[in-house]
Amino acid sequence: MYPNQMSSTQDVALGAHTDFGSVTILFNRLGGLQILTPNGEWMNIQPLPGHAIVNLGDALVKLSGGLLKSNIHRVVNMSELNEAVNRYSVMYFARPENDVLMKSLMCDDKEEQHEDHALTAQEWIARRIQQPECQRHQKLQQRLRQAVLSRCTVSNSI
Repeated sequence: MYPNQMSSTQDVALGAHTDFGSVTILFNRLGGLQILTPNGEWMNIQPLPGHAIVNLGDALVKLSGGLLKSNIHRVVNMSELNEAVNRYSVMYFARPENDVLMKSLMCDDKEEQHEDHALTAQEWIARRIQQPECQRHQKLQQRLRQAVLSRCTVSNSI
């Protein structure tokens, strides 16, 4: 849940990034997801009732040898969507198991294999997390999580 945030502009709630995993499935009724188009403009992705938004992640790019692409996306608080309403998004993230070798499944030529192709998924993700843009993303996620938790009541009952 993302508590309502009254605003007169499109504030960035979660900065530009790609997902680490293979596939992200997003169920979202209010919108706020934007993708970066090839010409460098942000485009709103409007959710459709009864539909999910599917993003390919960087692990699938790696496993496809670059044949498939992950998209750069962000989340914005759009003023017309924030009319005293709490946002709920349901996401499902899938990624390779820790011991899966992160090598291209599309490459038959051993000469094309690169050092990174021999990494396990766990090692590959650990390397990604060390990159400066990932560290900024993690700090932003922590701030968002703290903001959400400070406004929520947690219950252990079902």
